[in-house]
Amino acid sequence: MIVRELVEAARARAPKVEVAEAVSVSGAIDPDEHLWRSLTRQETRDLPKITHDRSVEVAFTLYQQNPLGHRITELNRDFIVGDGITYTCRNPEVETAVEEFWNDSVNDLDRRIPDFANEFGLYGELCLPVEVGATAGFVRLGYIDPAQIADVLHEKGNPLVLDVVKKRRRLGGSTTEKLDIIRVRSETEGGHLEGDVFFFKTNSVSNSTRGWPDLLHIADWLDAYDALLWEMLERARLVRTFIWDVVLKGYSDAQISEWIRKYGTPPRSGTVRAHNDGETWEAVAPALGSFETAKEAEVLLEHIAGGAGFPKTWLSSAEDVNRAAALEMGTPTVRRLGQRQRQFVALLQGIIRFVLEQAVEAGRIQTEADGLVPAYDEDGEPTEELHKPWELVQIHAPEISPRDVTQAGTLFVNATNALAVASTEGWIGEKTAQDVIAVVLAMLGYEYDPSAGPTDQQDQENAPAPKSSDLETEQEPPSRKDMEEAVRRLTSRIPA
Repeated sequence: MIVRELVEAARARAPKVEVAEAVSVSGAIDPDEHLWRSLTRQETRDLPKITHDRSVEVAFTLYQQNPLGHRITELNRDFIVGDGITYTCRNPEVETAVEEFWNDSVNDLDRRIPDFANEFGLYGELCLPVEVGATAGFVRLGYIDPAQIADVLHEKGNPLVLDVVKKRRRLGGSTTEKLDIIRVRSETEGGHLEGDVFFFKTNSVSNSTRGWPDLLHIADWLDAYDALLWEMLERARLVRTFIWDVVLKGYSDAQISEWIRKYGTPPRSGTVRAHNDGETWEAVAPALGSFETAKEAEVLLEHIAGGAGFPKTWLSSAEDVNRAAALEMGTPTVRRLGQRQRQFVALLQGIIRFVLEQAVEAGRIQTEADGLVPAYDEDGEPTEELHKPWELVQIHAPEISPRDVTQAGTLFVNATNALAVASTEGWIGEKTAQDVIAVVLAMLGYEYDPSAGPTDQQDQENAPAPKSSDLETEQEPPSRKDMEEAVRRLTSRIPA
């Protein structure tokens, strides 16, 4: 009773506090609930760091140990680089600066470019630090393994502008150093590239800071295909084995055991075994359904090829595919490879721009007051054209799609026959016919300029006299699309 009285007395002396529920007018628990963000929510569409690091290691393992993964990776590289990537310059000073950078013993781009192209797709990103000479402004490239990249940061508020690479000081370590990504950092200073490292990515979306490996989305399927082939190999070994099943009529268990003791050793090839009708010998082999497994492997290969963006004929599978179908299946792949090649060429152009800007700052390239240099013509004479030094460098990559000479030759024959008929009937003029022939010859790899006219003596003698109508008015040449459509319409009128 005393304790209860003391408690009630304490309650009576305690100040009364009205407690109100923290509910806003809108019904939310907190008035600033719209500002709440989950800890796991990201502004970018990047993989979790642990997952990304793991994907890089998985991609390298597949490239190193999985035959199909190795082939898919190098197919991309082979089509991007082909017989080699070269350059041309329209200014001798610019050409000298590019040549010194290109052929440097460390840069050695003729040898490095295939590796860079391979790793660009293998890891989905390429990170190249630079060293710039303090006096001559000479640029030398380095390399950072993607596993050393702890993070890539973008400019605040704009994930399109990648700003900093956080590089681990040692592989697997936690301490990092920040490297500024080379980009235009101040338009007011002429738009020069500044920074410590080139960083390029592919297989990503606009608001992701990292690239993803080419093999990421098919990694599990490649592993499953590899496991299936090993199972088929084990099955093939078992199929080649067999046992002797011997029926002993009327034998007791003791007699069977005695028989096995005497004759249980399998007979060697070429030996003779004699027995009466009480014994029946039969070789028994397992029926493991190898045909069904082969079809499963074919389906899995088609799935991998489709995911990799290649027709299955490019991955050593020619079953149920003829030449015409194979050519049509290759068209989407050629488009995709062309896009990757253009991306890689743009990457190289960015590097060349940085190299030439450093050469200009060091005084190795003389420019006008506004940083422009003259372009030179084919005879090595300067022209009145003025450009930025890097604008006078053109990167040449091999053609992705080889010319179908047979198809182009057939088109040439049909086109010339059609043009002859069209000229006779008066449907087209001579100049239009020459323009059409130029388009067809371009498909064969021959550059023909119809406006140049005949060049050798025989062509001069056989060249027809120009018509007065052609001399009086100069017609605007038709576009390539119009000429191709004209060839199609004309060839359709000729009987097969």
